[in-house]
Amino acid sequence: MTLSHAGRAFIQSFEVKRNIGFLPTPNDKPTAGWGHTGLDVSIGKYYSDDQCNDWFERDTGWAVSTVNDHVRVEITQNQFDALVSICFNIGAPNFDSSTLLKDMDSGAYEAAADQFLVWDKQRGQELSGLERRRVAERAMFEAA
Repeated sequence: MTLSHAGRAFIQSFEVKRNIGFLPTPNDKPTAGWGHTGLDVSIGKYYSDDQCNDWFERDTGWAVSTVNDHVRVEITQNQFDALVSICFNIGAPNFDSSTLLKDMDSGAYEAAADQFLVWDKQRGQELSGLERRRVAERAMFEAA
């Protein structure tokens, strides 16, 4: 499957493009573009729109591949988009080892939907922005 236009817009609505590298929260990593993190991001450095968009394509690309490679059951476009969104945000290793994925692959869709809400913390601290995102991802997932 591929990420839908609605899925892309959904992710971007939570990431908000920033052309200058910044630290979203005190315990976060330097971030720029549409939520891109990595050694290629420096706080205070300017990045062009083209660079930000290239990062978004690459970052959502690995999230799409991860979901396609690890979800073993039939899913709807909304479920796929919600899974790509959370994978994009929490990273492939966390997604791969998550109870959410285990529940999906066992066909326990309701339990999987509940697992979105578990991922509202950063280093043990609940963040309201993550909580809002997880509630929205769950709603998208359940709108199958």
